[in-house]
Amino acid sequence: MKKVCFLMLLFLLSCKTLQGPSGALSQKTETDTTPPTLPSFTIQSNLTVNLAENLVFPIADMGSDSGGSGYSHLEYIYTADGVDSSVFKAIGVVNGLYVNNPVTHTSYQMKIRSVDKAGNTSAWVTSSYTIYYDNTIPISASFAAAANSITQTASSVSFTVSAASSDAGAGFSHYEYIYIQNGIEGSVNVTAGAVASIAVSAPITNTVYQLKLRAVDLAGNKSEWIVSPNAIVFDTTIPSTVSGLKVNDSTVQYVSAVSQAPILSWNAATDTGYTGAKIQFYQIDTNNDGTPETGMTALTATSYTLPSTAGTYNIKVRSVDAAGNYGAWSSIFPLTVYNPTVSASFSAASNTITQTASAVSFTVSSTGTGFSHYEYIYIQNGIEGSVNVTAGAVASIAVPAPITNTVYQLKLRAVDLGGNKSDWVVSPNAIVFDTAIPSTVSGLKVNDSSTIQFVSAVSQSPILSWNESTDTGYTGAKIQYYQIDTNNDGTPEAGMTAIGTTFYTFPNTESSYNIKVRSVDMAGNFGAWSSAFTLTVDNTNPSVPSIQSFTALGGGSFEGQIQWNEAGDPNGIESYVVEIVLSSSGQRAWLTLPLQTANSNINNGGIAISDPSDIVDDETAGYLTINPYQAVAPNYTVQIKFKNPGGTYMISIKAKDKAGNTGIASAFSSVLIN
Repeated sequence: MKKVCFLMLLFLLSCKTLQGPSGALSQKTETDTTPPTLPSFTIQSNLTVNLAENLVFPIADMGSDSGGSGYSHLEYIYTADGVDSSVFKAIGVVNGLYVNNPVTHTSYQMKIRSVDKAGNTSAWVTSSYTIYYDNTIPISASFAAAANSITQTASSVSFTVSAASSDAGAGFSHYEYIYIQNGIEGSVNVTAGAVASIAVSAPITNTVYQLKLRAVDLAGNKSEWIVSPNAIVFDTTIPSTVSGLKVNDSTVQYVSAVSQAPILSWNAATDTGYTGAKIQFYQIDTNNDGTPETGMTALTATSYTLPSTAGTYNIKVRSVDAAGNYGAWSSIFPLTVYNPTVSASFSAASNTITQTASAVSFTVSSTGTGFSHYEYIYIQNGIEGSVNVTAGAVASIAVPAPITNTVYQLKLRAVDLGGNKSDWVVSPNAIVFDTAIPSTVSGLKVNDSSTIQFVSAVSQSPILSWNESTDTGYTGAKIQYYQIDTNNDGTPEAGMTAIGTTFYTFPNTESSYNIKVRSVDMAGNFGAWSSAFTLTVDNTNPSVPSIQSFTALGGGSFEGQIQWNEAGDPNGIESYVVEIVLSSSGQRAWLTLPLQTANSNINNGGIAISDPSDIVDDETAGYLTINPYQAVAPNYTVQIKFKNPGGTYMISIKAKDKAGNTGIASAFSSVLIN
């Protein structure tokens, strides 16, 4: 256990125990066996201290000798949270015992006894009170979250506070606080224990208040000062009186609510109280009874549209500032509202886009008695024009000479025989006039190829595709659909007049087409036809070629020569495929021989060898020629160099046409290569 040294009130004693010859603290004499009288503590209550120098146990009486040997000293034990230390002694006059280097958050007691010079000891005496030591500052006080505010109510100049939920040491005691008025701090005040809020007593009008606060625990430790995050302005000054009342920007005292809704306006009031505060809202009393009307109690603008109900009104307005102070009611403004019965309306219609000028027209109607005529305004791309007048009743109003790529609406009101005008109404639909043709379609392809002119529908349906066209007219308009002409007569085919995609799947039947595509925009404008794209759908396989001869050239060249007759196809042969089989092993290879122009030679680079090439030499000097001496039908010759001389090879040939159809292979012909 840590050895704690004690100080006497008047001087410092060194902390060491007195050891006798036998190791005891003292040795009794043979002439005195009477214990000294009991010492005592100055009586006091339990204490909590935050300074080590205040952790002292005052001694009222050190005891005295009763046996004649004389008083020697005090012995003492301190108790920390109920755990006794070892025994120490204090020599001389002792007025009090201190705890040196006390441990915070610890409760201390003291035990003492008297010792005479013969070594006799009194009974232990324990202090009747404890001293709790706590030098840890409490957890900081805090404010409830709040925004800046302004008020006319004195009791609202109050700040909600909260202490630490727990104090690690002695426990919360009270707050110290300072009022801050317009940035100037006052004196320190103290609460009577814990409180939920601290109000400013007798706040001064037009003053900004904050609160400075700290927490104090039972040991006297104090937290850091904090300042309320919000400020409260106390303002009891009423704002100025509203003036300058008008209706429809005029001091006229009557109005027709149909020709224009009665809009009451007034001059803005000013707040004469706290500098920086503003008028919060206005209130309107329409019958001079001093009570604002429902819906007119918190108007933030300096104007208000009165009800379009016929009647007589005695109108007053007052302002209310941010603190809730009411200004005086304004002077009365008398107003009579006359409501005629006519009104204008439009037939229900959706937004449209058109290339027809006469279609830029709006269907109108009116209700009520005494109708005279309409007033109307064209709205072009959101911009209103001048007011026009109809010659009496009409069923529709058209836009004369509409401008292309323009959005039109119509603004309309009815006028009765007495000159009263209804509210303006705007057509619910807009009409776009657009005569610009869309761009020309380009990039025609079949099965994603722009060069193919023949296709077989056996393996894949012919799919025509093209690049998307753009609408060069009204911004926001789009291509509506596409049309296809397959015979170049300028007329789209049935079933191909409204294609909503940029592709179309042709029928799988054999036919030849001369294809063009055009776009149609939302206004019905037709784009120009695209360039023509020629396509033939061919589902017929070419005929079987017949092998004329398959011979070994001999002379140690290890080469063979094949001749065969041309295969037949209505749209022409694209290539031949020669299948080569080594009889002894069954190994196979294929040569693809593209057919180009008549009498053309194809060097080795034009021959594709597929599958295992270990029976055909990669250096085959193969060539494909059309024999010009064949009178009836041309024949073809190719020479192949083989890798396995002495073997028997079998040859079969089949044709592939320009549409990709592959014919049946010929019968095999064989020869021994040596």
